[in-house]
Amino acid sequence: MERQPAEPTLVCFQSLTVLLQYSPLDEVYQFLDTLDTHVERTDATAHFHLHDDAHDEEAVATLRPVFDRIRDDT
Repeated sequence: MERQPAEPTLVCFQSLTVLLQYSPLDEVYQFLDTLDTHVERTDATAHFHLHDDAHDEEAVATLRPVFDRIRDDT
């Protein structure tokens, strides 16, 4: 029997907006940085949703370096 390659793993974090409503920005940054390390280590792909109009520019700018690509749907 031939072994089939594993399907790629995709992580979808539906709402950073909700997380930021309940956690301080610096803790969210640390969480995302750590999570990103684990995602990369396992060859997974992750995407995150953030409603940037719900946050000030500082919050968006602080989180931006964690991600390698940003998609703006506005």
